[in-house]
Amino acid sequence: MNRLHLFSLLLLALGLGVLSFEGAIAQDKKDKTDKKAKQPQLPPNFGKLGLSDEQKQKILKIDADYDAKIAELDAKIKELKAESKKKMYEVLTEEQKKKYLELVTPGAPPTPPEKKSDK
Repeated sequence: MNRLHLFSLLLLALGLGVLSFEGAIAQDKKDKTDKKAKQPQLPPNFGKLGLSDEQKQKILKIDADYDAKIAELDAKIKELKAESKKKMYEVLTEEQKKKYLELVTPGAPPTPPEKKSDK
């Protein structure tokens, strides 16, 4: 039984390491695409309204301000989803955890849901 616990801890540590590495790579790719994808532009049909330069600048600033707020909320949603999944996983028995990992990652080494890192 002691070997099983040691093996489980080893798999958990390995899985968290892989998830952290993959998350860092994915975040780096996302950062690069976000910078390219979001160019300041007026909403659809606003360009047909005969806006003054001042109006255009105000609208673009509003858009940028809300984009930042939305990005913060998106990050919070992602964090809450991960936390929720982790807590649900913790309710499972060891046998259920093993079966769950086999179901969600067939043919791959089992890795439990990502733990929230302390910031």
